[in-house]
Amino acid sequence: MVRFGGSVRAYADGSAVPDGTDVVITDAAGATVTTLDTADGLWEYQANLNAKGQLDAAVVVDGMTRVETSRAPRQVGPISVAELVHVAAAMGNGVVADYEDELAVTATGTRSLAVAPGAALVAGVPCVVYATANPAAAGSANASGSTRSDCLVLRVVKPGYDETEGKSELVIVEGSADAPADTDQYAYLRLASMTLANGGTSYTVTDRRTYLLDTVALASNEPTQAAVGRSTASQSVTTSESSVGPTASVTLTNGVAYDVVAEAFCQAEANASGVTVSIAPYIGTTGNRADFQGHNITGLAPIANAHYDDATGTGAAVECGIRAVASGGFGGTVARCVLTVTAIPRPA
Repeated sequence: MVRFGGSVRAYADGSAVPDGTDVVITDAAGATVTTLDTADGLWEYQANLNAKGQLDAAVVVDGMTRVETSRAPRQVGPISVAELVHVAAAMGNGVVADYEDELAVTATGTRSLAVAPGAALVAGVPCVVYATANPAAAGSANASGSTRSDCLVLRVVKPGYDETEGKSELVIVEGSADAPADTDQYAYLRLASMTLANGGTSYTVTDRRTYLLDTVALASNEPTQAAVGRSTASQSVTTSESSVGPTASVTLTNGVAYDVVAEAFCQAEANASGVTVSIAPYIGTTGNRADFQGHNITGLAPIANAHYDDATGTGAAVECGIRAVASGGFGGTVARCVLTVTAIPRPA
């Protein structure tokens, strides 16, 4: 985003220039970007991203041309505005969570893309999209005979490079699903990777946004999810693996990555000497379980076991439970089972 404005006053008495006074905005190459009219002596230019770098504003006041530049450093109280980008750069590169539509990318038209409103910070430079934007150029045709991998990046000219510093553009990089490495001139933030079939006209898009502070969970203040299940009834355990005791479910927020831990505790008893009764908690499906842990005590005794998995939320509940099995030719019994499930948001 670029926002550039000012106030135009007459030299003689400081009064506002007449409404409709022309303000000509030009880019670093001297090309006219637009012509604005003053109102009450004020003018402002605003556009998606900052595709021009340095901008100059020229207005004729009392027969003399006055020029302002967007690159001029300014002091606001104790703060030098030109230095703020270096402080902001310490936050890293990433999309600002929960602002508008977070620069979501969709395929549109012939090998083109649309980027929804949102904001990002790249090399300390704020980049804001107020209305849906498109890359400067669509992807080229693919006649390679195989599927091509491309990516969409937000490319920013680093502060201090030259008169184009802060220039930000949406660019399709062809032939790689990864963003280019930063250079002395450019910093990159990948928003999406795409594939284009041989002869294809439309991209298949995969979301690749990363967020400031490197975690959706932290930026969105996602809470830890937890659930507990209990049962007191005795249940028989045979040599065939089966589910016993309680279940417990946690609902994982869509798109957020979690560490999920299921911890099981049961009182268990073997029916005969040489029999081992074992339990294993599972997460999501019975096949995603811990290795069995057990004992061969002919009398109620505790068994504990735990299972870990990482999961990305879909907005649906993830059910967890306990599996049990007996070995040695005879069965056993489990009772007083407790299942604790904890899902902790983690860095993406």
